[in-house]
Amino acid sequence: MEDPAVAHGRGFSAFLSFSLSFSVTLFQPP
Repeated sequence: MEDPAVAHGRGFSAFLSFSLSFSVTLFQPP
């Protein structure tokens, strides 16, 4: 079993990249 902190960091980075791509899609100029 892996370290919980490592798993949490991976989930956080995945969420961060998702929110970043979502923001780029939402706020890109027409």
